Amino acid sequence: MFGMSAAHHRLECSLDRNAVIISAVVWLTPLVFVLTLLLIPPQRFKLIVWAIWVVSVLPAVLVALLQPRGYLLDETGLTIKRWIGAIHVERSEISKIDDFRSSDAGSVIRTFGSGGAHGYFGYFRSSVVGTLMYQATRRDTLLILTRKSDVPVVLSPDDPAMFRQRWSESFP
Repeated sequence: MFGMSAAHHRLECSLDRNAVIISAVVWLTPLVFVLTLLLIPPQRFKLIVWAIWVVSVLPAVLVALLQPRGYLLDETGLTIKRWIGAIHVERSEISKIDDFRSSDAGSVIRTFGSGGAHGYFGYFRSSVVGTLMYQATRRDTLLILTRKSDVPVVLSPDDPAMFRQRWSESFP
């Protein structure tokens, strides 16, 4: 538990196979592109090639920094840990937590976020639920937090049963 008291529970969220593959493609594509272009003469275009590479890698870096890295439950609510910009959801805002299958959402389109590179996060539009905020890294262990005054949040703790147990321990 990383030295946390009983009132603080950190729960892991790992990438599913699909997210690992998409993340690898996102990182390898610019690398292969640059290596290929560097092998082709003339060399005077190297600066342009590197500039293109940097521009193509920046979105991958941003997505990696925004990836959910774990969930922290404490007396105030839920914090979604990320390299930058942790998201906190107050306990008083959460009305219920339910299991959630991708099929529960109907057809889903991404409106702003990542659809697999380093996870599934950002805003999505569901034909059944409406707007959703995903903060997930896998699609097989989903939970949905219904909030009183904002869009629902979809999470993917590695162990949803443990998440529910820790939630009930933190907020009896």
